[in-house]
Amino acid sequence: MTARIPLEPLVLLQDEPVSNFKGDQLGIEPFARVIAGAAVGTDGPFTIGVFANWGEGKTSLLKQAKTLVDEYQPEIVTVWFNAWQYEKEEHPIVPLVASIVRAVDQKLQTLKKSPSKVKTALSSVSRALRAIAYGFSAKAKVGVPGFPEIEAGFVAKEMIDRYEKLTSAGDPLLDRTLYYNAFETLERVAAEQPTGEAAIKIVVFIDDLDRCLPPQSLKLLESIKLVLAQRGFIFALAVDRGMLESFVAVRYQKEYGIADYHASGTQYLDKIVQLPLALPPHRARFQHYIQQLLDGPVFKHASNELVRDAVKELVDVLAAGSNYNPRNLVRFLNNLIVDREIWASILQQQGEDDAESELDAARLGLCAVSRILRQHLGDSLYRWLVGNKEVCNRLARDDLETETPKEEVVSATLHERSMRELMVRLDEAPFLRDLLGTDSGKSWLTDHEPRQQVDEFLVEQREKEEDRRTVEQRALHDDSWHQRASAFRTLAEKWPDETTRKLLAERAVQDEHFDPRAGAIAALAAKWPDESTRKLLVECAVQDENFLPRFAALGILAEKWPNATTRTLLEERAVQDAHFACRSIAITALGENWRDETTRKLLAERAVHDEHAYARGATLWALGDNWPDETTRKLLKERAVDASLTDDQRTEHYVALGRMHSEFGRFVLTKDFDGRPPYLDPREPISREHIERAAEKANVPADKIDETVQSLSDHLGWNITQGSGA
Repeated sequence: MTARIPLEPLVLLQDEPVSNFKGDQLGIEPFARVIAGAAVGTDGPFTIGVFANWGEGKTSLLKQAKTLVDEYQPEIVTVWFNAWQYEKEEHPIVPLVASIVRAVDQKLQTLKKSPSKVKTALSSVSRALRAIAYGFSAKAKVGVPGFPEIEAGFVAKEMIDRYEKLTSAGDPLLDRTLYYNAFETLERVAAEQPTGEAAIKIVVFIDDLDRCLPPQSLKLLESIKLVLAQRGFIFALAVDRGMLESFVAVRYQKEYGIADYHASGTQYLDKIVQLPLALPPHRARFQHYIQQLLDGPVFKHASNELVRDAVKELVDVLAAGSNYNPRNLVRFLNNLIVDREIWASILQQQGEDDAESELDAARLGLCAVSRILRQHLGDSLYRWLVGNKEVCNRLARDDLETETPKEEVVSATLHERSMRELMVRLDEAPFLRDLLGTDSGKSWLTDHEPRQQVDEFLVEQREKEEDRRTVEQRALHDDSWHQRASAFRTLAEKWPDETTRKLLAERAVQDEHFDPRAGAIAALAAKWPDESTRKLLVECAVQDENFLPRFAALGILAEKWPNATTRTLLEERAVQDAHFACRSIAITALGENWRDETTRKLLAERAVHDEHAYARGATLWALGDNWPDETTRKLLKERAVDASLTDDQRTEHYVALGRMHSEFGRFVLTKDFDGRPPYLDPREPISREHIERAAEKANVPADKIDETVQSLSDHLGWNITQGSGA
């Protein structure tokens, strides 16, 4: 029996908010003092909005502000409310009000020596708030423009039934007048509270709004605005402003068709928040923050020395690689610590006497490089790069250049598209080049076997069941669009339920980058191919500002809903879409699904009149593929020599005509033997050398070349060795 490996402590970094200034490594104390000072010095109603991206320190900032208020103004009622804990509540204002009531009641217990007016006012506020909480499940609805109803009314019968139950239970804090007039009572109590030293103040800190889905966040904010905007109430909110603004704008456009409504986006949120306070980026102090972590107690532990040694040369890269986000950094470093622990345990189980001899800092450095590259390149591009020795070697030599013109990316091969996307990503994120220039980065590029081993380890040993909440947060808040797109796929595969569907439907419209929007569209169609999804795809096919989601939506509609409605849409987009790729996919789908004379005439017309060569080429290919008959051959032949057409239009018909014949016909009529522009002029003769190279590319045997050339010439109507002008 194999002896068990002794259990050793696994020392990890904590991702906990900092409520005191001693642990403030990001220098946010000045902002905490602004929030606390505004809360203390402003009468209210007043709302402060702390705006920053997910994981950048909003919670720590609010906790430090609350600590300041509690220390310097202990008579003020402070309330901490975590919105995320109550995301599933139908009325999020109910747990919020309950939290305020608890804090008020606790404060009343400590105010034995305070003026009686203060205690009386607090007791009145507590009663009014309880009345609101008790009555808030009623069904009368108050409409809020641009959003689903905020249910804030009262239904008499339900209220009477509840009142009877509650009073029979002996709750002395309820009286009939307060119960029927809760809002008016709270307003009156707030207005009648004493001034000066006897004035009451309630400061509510609301955290984790950005972890809630946007509709629920807005519902809570609207509830606060409608109910709790009273004298003496101060609210400090931590929120991702961009996410809420985009949700508001999209909702107005979707529900009312008003794209530039003056209350959308920024202006709408400004009506709720009186003091917007944006946390500045941590860029300037982030390298110092990383160094503090590496010099701290976690990395002084003996088990973490290898990890510290592996990343100490990567401090600059880690700062940019984590998007200067403290939470991203902590998760990255903790993952490396866990990588070390799991790898060492595996080696010990395999009988390695000294696991550390194989698991050294260099190997952990490769893990770090792999993790950063995968995060910022995305799964598919990263996987392509890992397995491509040639590209890795060229990157190591720094002689890699893009091989595909920008506008031809749709027609490029997988290798060419991947090459171009890699170059684009390296240009967009120059720190990735810096990463590959470090010792660990160079080893990752040139040491192919260790690179593969590290990748296999990360895939096989570390990609176990991921927590759903973590994936949802990545889908909503990750700075990398690659990671958001990956999270969409993960959610659809692992948790294909209504919650995931709603999230994907929102992000298909609201995500700031076109690639995740296209990914959300594809995931919805794959898992929920129903009428609701079809309508969303039609909307995206017409309205999305970027061609890629439109392209994806058109292709999916043609595949999954090949009906008359889709046909009409495709016929419209084949002519009207602003991007050649979308017009091309519409043309191709029409040819594949509706092979009738109407489609044939449309394709024949677009083959000449479309303004883009790629779209004209796709149209000609669709004609040849779906109507490979004498009528199409004659049409292409006539246009290939039609003097009224441009040179480009003639050569496009020329190659399409050759393609109808064979692969040899496609290759021999192009200069680069690849069937793509630049094309040869049909009026010019084709040399024997060119013919033989095209035959080799098309796998035509040497003894069959002359026969094939004659067959192609008969198909074209002239001898290609002489040209049509002979």
